[in-house]
Amino acid sequence: MRTPPEKVSFGYRTVNAEEKKKLVHDTFTPIAETYDRADALLSFGLQFLWKRAAVRRLGLGPGDEVLDVCGGTADLALRAAKRVGRSGRAVVYDFNRPMMEAGRLAALEFSLPRRRWQRSLYAFYSFRVMLPAARLITGTDGPFRYLAESIRVFDPPQGVAGRITAAGFTDVAFRPLTFGIAVIYFGLKPQEVPHAAGRR
Repeated sequence: MRTPPEKVSFGYRTVNAEEKKKLVHDTFTPIAETYDRADALLSFGLQFLWKRAAVRRLGLGPGDEVLDVCGGTADLALRAAKRVGRSGRAVVYDFNRPMMEAGRLAALEFSLPRRRWQRSLYAFYSFRVMLPAARLITGTDGPFRYLAESIRVFDPPQGVAGRITAAGFTDVAFRPLTFGIAVIYFGLKPQEVPHAAGRR
């Protein structure tokens, strides 16, 4: 008997996994040239602080190797490349699982604020302010509506950390940023030695 396709969330919609790949591609391709500018404006520049904190948390030094998973425009990888120098390597990843399985882990993701009033304010901003602003900047609000919705159906930080642990990483931890709007997740593969833990 044929196995039904796996169902996953695409914002508030439920679609099959293959359909989601196409939807994500079709959603973000039209705004590739303006996405970074919109991100900077719509986060009031906070994204730069979050990304700097995520790269700093890795404790990178000269000669280290970095894999930027689903790296978008590679801004995290470029920041990491400055720290690892010419003797190191920063690679931007897309859909190659063997490469993903070969690296250390630091992930920067959006999340929901911890307090109810913060969540209400964030929801007002996300749907009433951000979407009209995104239309002015990029000509469409589709990608940002998807992001705003997907944040709200994504696992909370404890759940994400649990998934990372279940995937085989050790010393998994997370650090909320800006009232919990963004979260850095960090973990080590079992065979890794935290050689750079003291570097900042």
